Amino acid sequence: MTLTASLSGNRAQKVYLSGVTIYPVQSDASGPFGCPDPLRDTADITPGYVVTFPETYNQSFSLRP
Repeated sequence: MTLTASLSGNRAQKVYLSGVTIYPVQSDASGPFGCPDPLRDTADITPGYVVTFPETYNQSFSLRP
């Protein structure tokens, strides 16, 4: 999964990420089944993580089979 933040115009403006929620969906050839609980990452700083260049945000989520 890739999340991209971009700006057009004012390069001095910053974009902050306060939280991310992913909703994993399991499926096979017959369609979706048994959706696990959503996974969430919440920033522990206010107003959030700066995600505009040159800063980045990276997070790994462990998915159980």
